[in-house]
Amino acid sequence: MKITVENLSYIYAPGTPFEKAALRDINFTIESGDFVGLIGHSGSGKSTLVQHLNGLVKPTDGTIRIGERVITGKHADTKGLCFTVGLVFQYPEQQLFAETIYQDIAFGPSNMGLSPAEIDLRVRTAMDLVGLSPDLMEKSPFSISGGQKRRVAIAGVLAMEPKVLILDEPTAGLDPKGRDEILNSIRKIHKQMDMTVILVSHSMEDVAKYCDKLLVLNEGEVVLSGTLAEVFHHADTLTDIGLSVPQVTLAVHKLREKGIEIAENVFTVSEAISAIMKLRG
Repeated sequence: MKITVENLSYIYAPGTPFEKAALRDINFTIESGDFVGLIGHSGSGKSTLVQHLNGLVKPTDGTIRIGERVITGKHADTKGLCFTVGLVFQYPEQQLFAETIYQDIAFGPSNMGLSPAEIDLRVRTAMDLVGLSPDLMEKSPFSISGGQKRRVAIAGVLAMEPKVLILDEPTAGLDPKGRDEILNSIRKIHKQMDMTVILVSHSMEDVAKYCDKLLVLNEGEVVLSGTLAEVFHHADTLTDIGLSVPQVTLAVHKLREKGIEIAENVFTVSEAISAIMKLRG
């Protein structure tokens, strides 16, 4: 589903001594089926922005369209928006509450007025998508590992079959194995369900590996947007705002500076290996 944001601004505590512009004149379009990385340092406005996209926060100014639906302004159409735009918060396992994993994942679909058979199908499908075994259904969500809890929380959103999936730092606090498992699951979900995905992250390596396009925020403003190549081409701008390009990309740039004719647009280790093998003939 397509997302269009026009002239979006948000001010915290307007008219008080604590007034602060969190978002300033934000403009971007995300096409249906895109996998977009939203990056920026802490306090850049990433979380505030994504909370606007499913109606949790109302903008001070501007317009947001989700598909053909305008979700801002006096005539905002936000009914059932949480079923269309699924938002997975940081540390979503802290929101688990039910006695069993099945009940937790079924909570969203149950509120959609679906039949028991449809709810059951959605729970099982969502568990499969995130790599949870069916034999976990009757277990307590508080008896499993941190990575599994994160998957249960994501499955609870997927069971509502949203057209847009937003994940706010979904791997925060996980070990490298857990992080890779979650991100690989998200990539599989994107491909199988053909949904629009927004991945909020501070890891350049992660967004380079999984995303097709990037949106870069700094102090509440969009400073860069486009494909990986278009954004990472502005390495100096990224450095100036406290970010960088992937380490492997920096290494490739160093090789090119030494006259080695390796491909320029290399953003992941696997791409670097392929480029080096081509040099060897």
